[in-house]
Amino acid sequence: MADASGQRADHRRLAWMVTGGCAVLVLLSAGVGTSCPARAIRPALTVLGQQEAFLADVAHDLRTPPPPCGRSPKRGCAGG
Repeated sequence: MADASGQRADHRRLAWMVTGGCAVLVLLSAGVGTSCPARAIRPALTVLGQQEAFLADVAHDLRTPPPPCGRSPKRGCAGG
């Protein structure tokens, strides 16, 4: 009889260890699962931000009329 109660105690201890190990693995996999996609998306978000800035600059340039010849330090006249 004493042997059966010892086996039950061992079984309970093993069951708690397996349950605890599974809980730790689930939490670990959840943490890795949330950090990996964020790390993979970050470069795409950077490129998207650069594209948006570029498009804003282009849209501004298209809406703004060019200055008269000789007044822009960036651009000179083609003929002069």
